[in-house]
Amino acid sequence: LSAYSSMEPGSKQYVWFQSVLQTVDRSVTPWVLVTMHTPIYNTFDKHHHDLQIVAARDHLEPLFVEYHVNVVFTGHIHAYQRTANVALGEL
Repeated sequence: LSAYSSMEPGSKQYVWFQSVLQTVDRSVTPWVLVTMHTPIYNTFDKHHHDLQIVAARDHLEPLFVEYHVNVVFTGHIHAYQRTANVALGEL
């Protein structure tokens, strides 16, 4: 996904991503992986309010949860981070 394109509901990227998620047949594709540049959670105070991070958390994370995305791989933060499962701000 593009962290630098609109992620708002109704945007081209959002509509495309939602349509892809709706057509996933879990008997054929048991794992759904997403890649995007910016993380939706991180431990760096200077990045907590980056516009792309907030937009992804507000608009894309609900799709990740609704369609049971298994793993989201991100970059942007120049440090290794991992966590337990997080959904909608809760561990």
